[in-house]
Amino acid sequence: MIVSGGNNYVVRVWNLGNQMVSVFQGHEGGVQAVAFADYNQQPIVVSGSADGTVRLWDLAGDLVTAPIDLISKVRALSSATSNLQLATS
Repeated sequence: MIVSGGNNYVVRVWNLGNQMVSVFQGHEGGVQAVAFADYNQQPIVVSGSADGTVRLWDLAGDLVTAPIDLISKVRALSSATSNLQLATS
C-alpha cells in the first residue's frame, strides 16, 4: 500500500494496482508528511500538516485519537512500525 498527502488537505491510501482504497479528510492545511505505523497491533496512517497537527487514522478513514496539536507546521515525520513512536519536524 502507498499513502499520499497534498496541498488539498487530503490523505489517500492506494493499493499497488494504483486504485485508491481510502480517503482521509480533516486537516486544515496542506498535508506535508505521511507514514504507516502500528497502534494497538493494528496498521494506521499518520499524517502531518501545515495546520500544525498530527492525525492518526485507521485504514477505514476514522481518527484513532484526537488530533495532536503541535507548536508549528509539520514538515516531516517518521514512525517506528513496531509500536507508536513518532518523530516530527
